[in-house]
Amino acid sequence: MEIPGYYFDREKNRYFRITATGPHSRDAIKKAEQTAEIQQENEDAKRIRNPLKRIGDDHIYQYLYSRQTTSNISSATLINACNRALYRQMKPARQLDNYERYSCTGLADFRSGEAIVTYGQGLLMRYGYQCEPRFQMWNMATPWHASSSSVTSLQLGPCYTTNMQEGTYRQTVYGTSFAPRKTAELWRYSFPSRIDMDIDMDDDNPSNMIRTIAREQPPAVLDCRFSLKKSCLWTTHYAQDKVVVGGDHGAYMLTPSFDVLGQIRTKTAVLTAQCMENGRQQAWIGCRDGRLFLFDARKPQPAKSITQSDVATAHVVSLDSSGLEHQVLSVDIERSIKIWDMRCLRRERQGSLHRPIKHLYGHDTTAGQHIAFDVSHHSRTVALVDGQQQLHFWSLDSNTLDNTPFWTSSHFEKTRIQSIHFIDASQHNTPSSPPSSSLPHAPGLVALAENPQRSGTSFYWFTVPS
Repeated sequence: MEIPGYYFDREKNRYFRITATGPHSRDAIKKAEQTAEIQQENEDAKRIRNPLKRIGDDHIYQYLYSRQTTSNISSATLINACNRALYRQMKPARQLDNYERYSCTGLADFRSGEAIVTYGQGLLMRYGYQCEPRFQMWNMATPWHASSSSVTSLQLGPCYTTNMQEGTYRQTVYGTSFAPRKTAELWRYSFPSRIDMDIDMDDDNPSNMIRTIAREQPPAVLDCRFSLKKSCLWTTHYAQDKVVVGGDHGAYMLTPSFDVLGQIRTKTAVLTAQCMENGRQQAWIGCRDGRLFLFDARKPQPAKSITQSDVATAHVVSLDSSGLEHQVLSVDIERSIKIWDMRCLRRERQGSLHRPIKHLYGHDTTAGQHIAFDVSHHSRTVALVDGQQQLHFWSLDSNTLDNTPFWTSSHFEKTRIQSIHFIDASQHNTPSSPPSSSLPHAPGLVALAENPQRSGTSFYWFTVPS
C-alpha cells in the first residue's frame, strides 16, 4: 500500500517520510534502489555461472584423454595445458662439470647453440651446446677479459652476416662492468658465430665433462663502448635495434652503436630493465626502492609507474611476447612473483602498494642477492629457484585457478643455483641452420650451479625423457 509523502523500506520493513534532503530524500532513495538492483544482479549471476572445468594435465596421457572428452575448450587453453603436462615430466637428464680455476659469477646467456658465461675479473668464456640426441657443451674459443673488474650484466645480442655469399655470421654480446677510476662501462663485443665440433658427439660413453676444442679461433672484437664517470651500471637489455642500460641515477636508451636516444632520472639505482618489443622506444625498468617505471625515450618523465614492493626489484619482464598484452611480471629480492595489468592499477590507500592481478606463491621466499629466474614466452611458464635451492614452475595461463607451482624439483644439495635458462624449440638450431633442420624438440632448461667443495661449475640439463 502506498501512502502519499512516504516510502516503504523493505530492509527495515517500515514507512519513512520523504524529506527534501538527507537519507530519506528522493535522490538518496533512487540511489539506494539502484545499488540494491546491482547487488541482486551480481548475486543472480554468481548463482547461474557454470563452474570452470579444469582440463587434466597431470600427465600427457591424462591431457590427451581430457582433450577428447572435454568440449568448449579454447585452443589457447589446450596448448597451455599440453605445455604443463609436458613440463610435469621434466627430469634432470644430464650434468656437465667444468673444473676451471676461475670463479663463476653466475651471469650467463644461452641462445641458438651458443652460450656465454662470466667468471671473475671480467672474464668471458664462450661455449657451444647441443640438445639432441643428448645435451653436450664444449669450449669454443680462448676466454677473454671484457673488463679488468667484475661484470654486472650480460646478454647475447643478434647475429649479423659479414659475407652473404660465404654465409659468414658474427655473434654479438652486450654487457656492463666496472672500470678503473670509478667509471662504469657498457660494451659490445662480436666474434664468429658457432663453429660445429669436429669430434663425434654420439659416442657410446659420453663424458660428463665439458669438451675442449683445440683450434685457433679469431679473438673477440670490441665494437663500441659507452662510459659513465662516478657511477655504476647494473643492467642492460637489447631488443629490436635499441639498448637500455640502468645505473645509479637512472637509465639510458641507446642505439646499437650506443648513441643516446633518451634518458630518465630515478631516485634510486636501476637494477633491472627490459626493452619493449612493440617497435617503440620504450622499456620497463625496476629500481632499488621497489618501483617499476615505463621508460619512454621520447618523454623526460616515466609514462607509467608501479609501486610493487618495499624491497629492491630483481627482475622485470613484459608479457606481451607471451600473448598477455598490457601485463608485466616482477620479481623482488625476496622472490615474490607478481603480475600487473597496466590497464587497472589500484591502491588500497594513499601511499600503499599497488595491487597485482596475480601473485604466484608456494615457494620459500628467503631473500637473496642473485635470483635464478627465467620466463618461457613460448610455453607461458615461469621458473624460479627458491631459498631452499628448489626449482619451481608456474603457469601464466589466465584460465588456471591455482597460483602455486605445478612442478617442483628435488633439493640441489651442496650446490647453489646461480642462473637458469629455458631452451625452447626455436633455440636448438643456429641462425645458419637450414629450415629443414627445424624438427620438433623436447622442452628443456639449463641450470648453472656452483659447487664450493669442488671449486667448479656444473651445468644441469632438465628435459622430458623420450
